[in-house]
Amino acid sequence: ITSAGVSVDAQRAEELGLAEGSAAWARLLARFPSIQAQFATAKPVREFVHLPQVAFQTSLSAGADWCLLPGALGFVDPLLSPGFTLSLLGIERLARRFERGWDAGALAADSEEARHDLQSMSNLTGNLFGCMDRFDAFRNLSLLYFGAVSYSETARRLGVQERAPGFLLRKNLEFCRRSADAFRAVSMGQSGESQVRAAIEPVNIAGLLDPRRHPWYAVRLDDLYGAAGNLGVTREQIRQMLAKVGFTES
Repeated sequence: ITSAGVSVDAQRAEELGLAEGSAAWARLLARFPSIQAQFATAKPVREFVHLPQVAFQTSLSAGADWCLLPGALGFVDPLLSPGFTLSLLGIERLARRFERGWDAGALAADSEEARHDLQSMSNLTGNLFGCMDRFDAFRNLSLLYFGAVSYSETARRLGVQERAPGFLLRKNLEFCRRSADAFRAVSMGQSGESQVRAAIEPVNIAGLLDPRRHPWYAVRLDDLYGAAGNLGVTREQIRQMLAKVGFTES
C-alpha cells in the first residue's frame, strides 16, 4: 500500500474536476500515459480525498507545557518533500528541551525556529511554482534546495553542523543573499543560473556546478573529498565518517 496524489494550481484543479474524487484521478492518469501504466493494476483502498488548499499555518503553536511539531504547525506543499526533515528538526529541538528543561519562553522560541524553517521552505517553493512553466529556471532554483540539504546533512554527519546553520541554510547570510538574487533574476524572466552558481559554490559538495553532468548528478566520492575545504574538514575525516555509516571504498 502506498499513497499517491497530485498538487495543482486552482486552474488545473478546476479543469480536472478534482472535487469529483476517483473520476478526477482517472482523468489525471489519462493525461500522463507513463504514470497511468504504473497504476494499471492498482486498486484504491480508501476514498479519494480532495483538499482545496493544502497550505496552512497555525496562529498558536506553543504554551506553558506544550508545543506543536512542525507538521502540525504548518505545511507548504509536497514539492521537494520537506516534511520529514522539518519534523525531525522539530523532534530534535524538543528532545534538547527534555535534556535541559524548559519553560513557556523556551518552547515559544523553539516554535519560532520552526516557523522560520517553514517560511524558508515557503519562500523557495513559491519561487519554484512561479517558474514552473520555464524548465531551465525551475531546474536552476531547485539546485538551491539540493545544494543546501546535501551540505547540511553531510556537515551533521561530520559533526560540524555549525557550518550549516538553519534549515536550507537560512542562517547563512551569504547563501540567503545570493538565493534572493536568484529569485529576483528569475522573477524578471532570467534563468538565474549565474546567481544560483554564486549561491551554492561555497556549499557545493555534489558536483552540482559541473556542466558536463548537467542535469544528471551521480553520487561520486571524488566530489565529496574535493569539497573537504567547503566543509572545513580533512579528507581523512570524510573517510572516517563514511566508514562510520558503513560505507567502505572498493
